[in-house]
Amino acid sequence: MSMAIAMTVLDGAILVADGYIQTPLGDKNLAWDDIDKIEQITDSIFAIRFGVEHVAGSAIKALRTRLANNRNCRAKSLFASLEFHLRSEWESFLHHLPAGVDPDHDNLGVGVLCGGLAGGVPFIAGVMHHVVIPNHPILIFDEGPGRIYAFGFDDRNEREQFYQDIEQIRVNVPWKSHEGPCNAYIEHLLARSGAAIREVESQNADTGGVIRYVVVRKEFPVEKSIGKDQKGKLAGSETHVKGAMSAARITTGTMSANRISAGTLNCSLMTVSNLSATSINTGTLDFGAISRSALSIISSEIGSGAVTYGKIGANAVRTNELYIDSDLQFKPGAVYNKILGCDAIYHKDSTTGYDTEPYVALFSNQISISAGTGGSTYIKGPGYLDLVSSGGKVDIKSGGTSDIVLTSADDIILDVADADYPMYIKDWWTTGGAQGTAAGRVKLISNGITRYLRLYTN
Repeated sequence: MSMAIAMTVLDGAILVADGYIQTPLGDKNLAWDDIDKIEQITDSIFAIRFGVEHVAGSAIKALRTRLANNRNCRAKSLFASLEFHLRSEWESFLHHLPAGVDPDHDNLGVGVLCGGLAGGVPFIAGVMHHVVIPNHPILIFDEGPGRIYAFGFDDRNEREQFYQDIEQIRVNVPWKSHEGPCNAYIEHLLARSGAAIREVESQNADTGGVIRYVVVRKEFPVEKSIGKDQKGKLAGSETHVKGAMSAARITTGTMSANRISAGTLNCSLMTVSNLSATSINTGTLDFGAISRSALSIISSEIGSGAVTYGKIGANAVRTNELYIDSDLQFKPGAVYNKILGCDAIYHKDSTTGYDTEPYVALFSNQISISAGTGGSTYIKGPGYLDLVSSGGKVDIKSGGTSDIVLTSADDIILDVADADYPMYIKDWWTTGGAQGTAAGRVKLISNGITRYLRLYTN
């Protein structure tokens, strides 16, 4: 069951439709309550589809194609085209019924209700086919202001009461042509139409859902939106929707829905499985993960402390690579902090982290500084350079047969602080040799002159 309402005003037309559809004709019984049934045909003509979706949709598509080449089409010509295309699509559907479809099902029908401005004249036009009345389609056509047609009322008395209420609005609410697209007159018509759909929905679960409307007027832009009654209901302290929710703006304290689509959503507590919104302003937002192609936080938010102390827990941030364009400081105040758990620091071009490349390695009782394979290691200081051992030896060694060279701009002083212990020069080139040779001697070179210091054993 669908609800479709079309009305004309002095300078245009209004269409109102519910959002509920179901497919109970096959093996599955599926239903949706947030379907937009209002389709645009031209800039000033819209249509509501109901019944068998693809049949109505095909007829509207054919009508849209025809009017694209004839923008000045009159309402009667449009009505004739609509009747032709819908009848053709309906007959084709009945001739090729899908397997499992009951041809005598009470809900087997199709309809299209149009409205708007054709040639500058307000009109409504509709065609409906139904298996209950075969070969006798319902045809609706009217031009000029003050026309109305409503489809979907279960009770004839309810429909007549709706017509009477609309007439009372026309009599009692003044028309203001300079206000729009929605003036007070149109607001009343929309409110009563929404109330009528809700009344039917309260008695028939196969009707209702998200109500949408479109207002077409000569001197104003087209307005298409959700029903006025929902805009009031969605601005409460607590909102529960059995299916999906769609609105330009939603303000509520607590919300529970299967799917929400909104331009702006203000909510202190929300439970939803699928959320689509341009802007979210909420007191608490709890989620497992955020996934999208690009996620950004503006610099002003970061600078004002958007990520503050204690907000990132231990082991909460992990990455394979971290690029820092400036300094990395571990000093929140006057005291410097530590870097813990670092095994080694490697050269910036290192890709392997092996000891064949320059590194500083930190062990439990040792620090190793290496230039790596084939490199040279420099330890420089602007003033003093002290190699100090608090207890134990200080070894300076060269590998293989390489020399150890001590070069000084002034004296080289070997000072043994404790006079009780001599200074040893150990393991020279050989342990002896003939007098006059370099064997068993310490070679001294000063200003290019070579001298030998002969070493004797006791």
